Amino acid sequence: MIALAMESKRLGLCNKSLIVVPNHISEQFGSDFQTLYPSANILVATKKDFEMKNRRRLCAKIATGDYDAVIIGHSQLEKIPISRERQEKLIKKQIREITNGIADLNGKRSENFNVKQLEKNQAYT
Repeated sequence: MIALAMESKRLGLCNKSLIVVPNHISEQFGSDFQTLYPSANILVATKKDFEMKNRRRLCAKIATGDYDAVIIGHSQLEKIPISRERQEKLIKKQIREITNGIADLNGKRSENFNVKQLEKNQAYT
């Protein structure tokens, strides 16, 4: 993941990578990142950064900072707000992808298991 993030930046595929890791290894992951790429400018978010009073400042720092990568714990990702419009757009896209997947599998006479699994996912979205 670390090499992928740095190669994506080098190739101009992204400006900065947001890497979400299990909470208990976020600092270790940051340390490993610095070991592999000592000159990389990374931000490793801590629990303190995601306290209510610090969250807005951290989000602004992430958005405006010139970081190669930002590393946060998975439970911290849930605390970053997303607009209602973007949520709706993402959900509609997922529904469209699942519906298209069902149509493709039905057209290819694929195994019933795959179709049933997609239909089950569609019901949850």
